[in-house]
Amino acid sequence: MRAVQIGVGSMTFGRTWRKGLMEIEGVETVGLIDPNPAFLEEARGFYGLPAESCASWASKEFYEQVQADFIIDSTPHSFHYKNAIEAMRCGLNVIVVKPMSDTVATAATMVKEAERLGRKLVVAQQIRFMQPVLQLKKLIAEGIVGDVAYIQADSYFTRQGPVRDKWYQPHPLLLECAIHQFDLIRWMTGLEPESVMADAWNMPWNDEVWGKKTAIALFQMNNGSRALFRGLSTEQPGESYPGHWEIEGDKGVLSLIKGNIYLGGERIWPAEEISEAELDLPALNAEVLKDAIAYFAGNESPVLSGADNLKSLRMAFGCMDSSEKGQRIQL
Repeated sequence: MRAVQIGVGSMTFGRTWRKGLMEIEGVETVGLIDPNPAFLEEARGFYGLPAESCASWASKEFYEQVQADFIIDSTPHSFHYKNAIEAMRCGLNVIVVKPMSDTVATAATMVKEAERLGRKLVVAQQIRFMQPVLQLKKLIAEGIVGDVAYIQADSYFTRQGPVRDKWYQPHPLLLECAIHQFDLIRWMTGLEPESVMADAWNMPWNDEVWGKKTAIALFQMNNGSRALFRGLSTEQPGESYPGHWEIEGDKGVLSLIKGNIYLGGERIWPAEEISEAELDLPALNAEVLKDAIAYFAGNESPVLSGADNLKSLRMAFGCMDSSEKGQRIQL
């Protein structure tokens, strides 16, 4: 399948797709799009593409010229809606980095338009493919803790907090970062959120100009259980992804700490204790790409899809709404 990448960013997330694009059999990079000439030229040299395979912006003519089958959109989320709609209307499938879009309404339109046009939309929630996450999901599905009653997910960042330079957004933690834990709450347990009460703020050492970088959210799930998320910008020891998890059911407690899984305080996975979970974004994005290619080719049970991810995105926007209104929000 022939890929076009939008947002090649030589020093940003754009580069994390290169492993998959270069190594996965049956995938060929045929086009690159980026408004930054330096980024575009660097990526063109990496892939060895001619100048006519590069463009500053997307267009139907460009997609037809390079005969693309799908796009990978690794631009900031405020551009995802426009890029996805244009590509799907040109007959292409779409992989978009998380979060899917900058509003629930535009994300929902992306999902509806994919269905209307018969296109496939994938949202790259690559943390689903981390080995500790896959193992924890498997254990929960096997019923090792019984019926889930309580979930806690903690994600720790440095005191600076999550910041993307030169790009202001009011809730960088909830929308760009916590979307991973929100997505995993659903995916690992099979439960869906019904409501949320949340608060977002800044520690005294954080600059408000970059948005709120600390948050706590309490979800009520559809089985009556509760899921607590804590995202902190702090000097306290901890991990960001996949984070520290506690999942308690009527038969026991599973913990995920630095990539190690414990049952009732006893480590049960992996065979040898590890010091931390490895966050290899290029390798994880390669797994996203493999799953997407299979989905595009006809697999009806993808790990990632826009329709499913919309539910995770609603959790993030529900938290922002709750924090700003100071009240519980129905999801």
